[in-house]
Amino acid sequence: MSFTAKQNNNKRFMELMDDIKETQWEDGTDQWIVRLNGMKKFGPRDINRLIKRNPEKYHNNVHVKKLLEFFSDADNNLRRTMNTRSPLSVLCHGDFCRNNILFKYNDDNRPIATILLDHTNIRYGSLALDLSFFLFLNTDRQLRLNRWDQLLDVYCESLAASVPSGINVPDRKSVEAEMSKHAVYGLSYISFFLRTMMRDENELDMNTFNQNNMEEWFEGLMSL
Repeated sequence: MSFTAKQNNNKRFMELMDDIKETQWEDGTDQWIVRLNGMKKFGPRDINRLIKRNPEKYHNNVHVKKLLEFFSDADNNLRRTMNTRSPLSVLCHGDFCRNNILFKYNDDNRPIATILLDHTNIRYGSLALDLSFFLFLNTDRQLRLNRWDQLLDVYCESLAASVPSGINVPDRKSVEAEMSKHAVYGLSYISFFLRTMMRDENELDMNTFNQNNMEEWFEGLMSL
């Protein structure tokens, strides 16, 4: 829809995008990133565990070094990643996970339609924001290792099939380049979400999350 709207009436589309109110930084539930410097605490801790687990593979790994550099100034780097204005920017859901998708199934138990829920974190940004968030959070490691190229192929094919004739959409090479630049967004957020998803219900009551006990809540996350 974004690519169609941008090409059919770019001025009106951009006016609508300019009206989007920022929630993920100023007054949203992601304040833990800014106020508690969450990514700077989560990121290096997780990466150092990876290095400790397999030092021969990861100690001098160029990608690991880039991640550590990213997390050293995580707040500003994450803002830059989210505020991109590239040609491949679209209206993003912002919390694009299967728990925010309703599926309709046919008699053969195959999904044939979807409806998206919870649009409180919408933003105008790289398509890689939603795509990386979804793929990192809703697939396991083995699937990503074995099927990553196929997953991106399906995305590109489905995108091309969903727009009217004459509307240009990014090809596979462009999508891969966009993911290379911005997929750290998805990686950053799962460093938080995976903790909450894998927690024992008796370990941490997520309902205690509010402005008055954010520090305590964050320390609870760090302990998982």
